[in-house]
Amino acid sequence: MGADDEFDDDIAPLPAYERDWRHPAEVHHEARLRHSVEAAPPPIGRRFAMVVGMVSLAVSFSLLLVTVPKGLSSTSAEVPSPPTTVQVPAKGAGPAENPYPRAFAVDGGVLVMDARHARDGRQTVMVGDGRRISATHIVTFSEHCMAALSSEAAQPGEGAPDSTRWSDLDSDEFAYLGSEGMLHVVDGSARRIPARLGLSMDTTDGWLPLDTDGLLDGVGVIETADGETVGYAMRCAHETWAIRYADLVQLVSDARGARP
Repeated sequence: MGADDEFDDDIAPLPAYERDWRHPAEVHHEARLRHSVEAAPPPIGRRFAMVVGMVSLAVSFSLLLVTVPKGLSSTSAEVPSPPTTVQVPAKGAGPAENPYPRAFAVDGGVLVMDARHARDGRQTVMVGDGRRISATHIVTFSEHCMAALSSEAAQPGEGAPDSTRWSDLDSDEFAYLGSEGMLHVVDGSARRIPARLGLSMDTTDGWLPLDTDGLLDGVGVIETADGETVGYAMRCAHETWAIRYADLVQLVSDARGARP
């Protein structure tokens, strides 16, 4: 063997177990097999697959029972529809509610009512005993939602629940009783609502703010603890207003005098 035998190309390569290095061609198959094993999802056992299938089937059957209350075995029987009844009103029968607005008789044939139900000219109103009378419009106090009408058929005190006595208190007495909480209002639903006059007592037209423990239904009659009527009240624009009996009569008289 000469000096160049170490680099002889005819020498066979060493086997893999006799060298520390590996040619890429030798490790390609092993690396590919390891990658395919690691990337594959873990195998599912047959028993586990059977349990999952049974659970899914049970859930599906439960949902079917909920959505179809009669179950799968019931037949589609016809459900009789309830009989249709037609309410035919009796001949001449009126509506359930009274179509005529309620009015309160003051004095001298004067009535007061909610201005929202009043109209110009003549109209039919209902008074305290349920009678229907014809009345003529006099004036509407639009800022206080109250209207005054006149009728020869009106009787004083008619329409004021539990009160036919009138007391013409002067303004000082009215203000004292109101500030001391000694007044109450009887509204259109015959409710007795405690009331007291508001803080502002300055007025040029007789109307005073009124604080009540509840909302009024229509025009209210202001009474004393003795049941004497001393004025009227009306809910308007989220406020409640009171007017003394004598002031209301004067306002109506002025309106009558101003009419042509």
